[in-house]
Amino acid sequence: MATLPTCPTPRPPEWTDLELRGETAPRPDAHWRFEVIGAGYRQAAGDSWDVVIRTVATSQLPDASLAHYPFYSLVVDGEESGPPSCFAVVAGDRMLSPLGSSEALVGFHMNAEPTAAVALDIDSSGERYRVELVPTTE
Repeated sequence: MATLPTCPTPRPPEWTDLELRGETAPRPDAHWRFEVIGAGYRQAAGDSWDVVIRTVATSQLPDASLAHYPFYSLVVDGEESGPPSCFAVVAGDRMLSPLGSSEALVGFHMNAEPTAAVALDIDSSGERYRVELVPTTE
């Protein structure tokens, strides 16, 4: 897998916060549990947008290691993004020990401002997960 650039950490005032909406409870037979603990977006060049999401991936396997890789996509208003534009494990290790966790930033370059329905989709070896996100209201 090609190495992606490291994502910037999204912080106001340059970035607009996004927050989690919905449950992230794991399925009993899942290999992973995912949680979004922060996210933000900012305007990039022209009418494009950068979105960076902070995730925690936890292995649910008691006897096998799993690798935390950028198998994420972003869905904005029902349209899926291309592959991630950046990725970095920022806490823990990329290779998770059994039942281990790591925290990562994953970013996307979008053609639409993520102000409506935004979701993070994760596909790992055929297991699909979705975490719904909405902009923070002030």
